[in-house]
Amino acid sequence: MGRLADHEGIIPPMASGAPKPPAARNLQLDTLRGFAVLGMVVVSVGLFARPFGALDDPTFAAGGLEPANLWTWGLGELLVEGKAIAIFALLFGAGVVMLGERGFAQQLLRLVFLFGIGAAHAYGLWSGDLLMVYAACGVVALLLRRLPVGVLLTLGTVLVVSALHEELVPELRRAFSAQETVAPVWFQERDAALEELYAPDVERAAHEGTWLEQARWRAEVVWWRVFRSTFELLRCGGLMLIGMALAKTGFLAGAARRRSYLAVAGVGLVLGAALTGLGLWPELQEVVGQGELTSQARTIAFAAGHVGAAVMALGLVGALLFACSNAIVRRLARPLAAVGRMSLSNYLVQSLVCVLVYQGWAFGRWGTHDVADQLLVVGALWAGYLLFCPLWMMHFRLGPVEWFWRSLTCLKLQPLAVEEAVDHE
Repeated sequence: MGRLADHEGIIPPMASGAPKPPAARNLQLDTLRGFAVLGMVVVSVGLFARPFGALDDPTFAAGGLEPANLWTWGLGELLVEGKAIAIFALLFGAGVVMLGERGFAQQLLRLVFLFGIGAAHAYGLWSGDLLMVYAACGVVALLLRRLPVGVLLTLGTVLVVSALHEELVPELRRAFSAQETVAPVWFQERDAALEELYAPDVERAAHEGTWLEQARWRAEVVWWRVFRSTFELLRCGGLMLIGMALAKTGFLAGAARRRSYLAVAGVGLVLGAALTGLGLWPELQEVVGQGELTSQARTIAFAAGHVGAAVMALGLVGALLFACSNAIVRRLARPLAAVGRMSLSNYLVQSLVCVLVYQGWAFGRWGTHDVADQLLVVGALWAGYLLFCPLWMMHFRLGPVEWFWRSLTCLKLQPLAVEEAVDHE
């Protein structure tokens, strides 16, 4: 149970030969990834379904404040928003350590191809792609993989907190300076460009237009949100370093004592929920018409939610690893572990399904679903994953995109079917 298994965060392990059979894998890590995949679906469907300016508005498309929409939105913000991406980043960092026996050049090549897959995803399907960010952060993590645990934890925490600088710097300048210009010039350029891109008429025209029109709009959004912003780089990079530290201690491989997992779960969930609730409360007050958020209150809420998401993600990891120390739970979690083993394929499938459901050139449901309606799409994706992935993994060692990526990295076709993998070994 304490054995370190291959793991790469969003994607299964990259090996020079055949993938490991299920018996040689760490089921807990696969289960963690599967849990994060399901959480990511909840967040992603919302991002695809509605305008950017309505993401925090549970009344959107509902004609009023319906209890079902309010509860769905509130629980999603409290339990899912920011947590799934944090768990993925932790596990991706752990994979850098667990793949330490691979050569530096091979791991670097793996990240280069991951960036390429992410670029195809971003420009072809969804501007909210995270794979490019993970690949860029992974290169830094690879260079720092030999640092001691204490240094990784400290540096990772500093990076996660410093991700807030894009929100905090303007507020600090506003508080302590009489200057009219309160944000650095490059912040202003980015914010002005995104404000124009997310203007209601512009965004609607993009989502209701042809694929080519959407592709042009996506290209501009990717430029400003990915290449001209440091928030995701610092947040994901910091969490990756923390994940590397946890992997070095054996925590993520199930090697710690059960009471350690229980302690992390208790502290992380309680403190994370408190911070997340602190960040959510002002938004909730605004939603129910009890007040309007000032820029300072919005910044404080964002900061509390950001830190709370990271803390709560650690609590969820502790809780899941504690639960998976039980043999019965591990057996029941096998479908979820299969979802985790195909997490890269599933991540891209969710984008493809959401594009088909919501974009104008397909079924065109963008801007028509309220929060509760989105649960229908979420439920369909969850059911599809939990039913299809175990069946696929009965016959194949890797998901289809995982196999493609591994073959690229190894510069030759890798075995896919179970029989092929056995012959290869």
